[in-house]
Parts: sequence; C-alpha cells; structure tokens
Amino acid sequence: MMTDKNPMDPLYEVHALAGETLALQAVLFGILPRLAGAGFDDAAIIVTLIRQGANIDDKFIPDISVGQHWANHWRDTGLELVHGERIQYEHNYPSYFPQSASNPQPAYCYPDSSLGEFRRWMRDVYLKDKMPTYLTTKAKQGALPPSFVKLALDALAPVAGPKALS
Repeated sequence: MMTDKNPMDPLYEVHALAGETLALQAVLFGILPRLAGAGFDDAAIIVTLIRQGANIDDKFIPDISVGQHWANHWRDTGLELVHGERIQYEHNYPSYFPQSASNPQPAYCYPDSSLGEFRRWMRDVYLKDKMPTYLTTKAKQGALPPSFVKLALDALAPVAGPKALS
C-alpha cells in the first residue's frame, strides 16, 4: 500500500527508504544486481520490520546481511555452473550513510535466471536460519528492542500457500 508523499505520514520514511534502497542499485541488462535481486524482496522485508516497530536507520541494513549470505550460497553451491558467471561491480552508498566512508563497496550482479533460486533461498534459508541471528545480534547491540525479535520473525514467517484443486 503506497501512501501520498506526505512527510507527516508514519510510513513516509518507510517508502522513502525502500525507494532509496532500490534506486541505489544499478540495473544492468541480463543480470541481477546483488541488492536488486533482493530489491523488491528486501523492500517487503524492511516494510514488514518497520510495521513491527523496527527503527530502520543507517545501522540497521538487512540487505547487507542478505547479500553476504547469498554470495556465500552462490559460491558454495556452484550456482555459476547453472546460471552463468556473476559480475562484480562498485556499489556506492549515499554520502549521508556512514558506510559511504568506504565507498565504493564491492558487490555482485547475478544472472536473471537466478531470481527464482534467490527467492527460494530467501524463503527457505535466510528467513529461517539467518534472519533470526541477524535480528538477535541487532537487539544485543541495542539497535532493536529485544521484544521486537519474536514479533518480526512471526511477521516474516511464510504463510501456507493455496491448496491445489482436486
């Protein structure tokens, strides 16, 4: 649900952040940037987290965790043999993010054909195994209230899909 661009709207910053996250990613023909591959998925996760009470700021950037774990999964499972080579590119954070001090950041672009595999991995691996650790760590660092972790994980849990017609 999009809202009008009204800075007084509580979801204004949510939409602005999600839009910036997507805009930061250079879309290259035939390949999927590291974050854009997750871009719409990441934006949905971020919006869900904010609706559960997360304070999304420059210290709470789940897409970095997603990108690192996906890159490791890609390498460790030999997905290059199935989908082709990934390409490294330079990703730059906006100047007002602390991460920009070390710009450019090395990132990867992945073949379009890997999007389905990425979504399966996100649902079956990252959200189940990696996200709980990420959120718990952020709570221990004081970036999230400890009570938030369970609320967020419940909100991000996959729902049962539709049943096939018999």
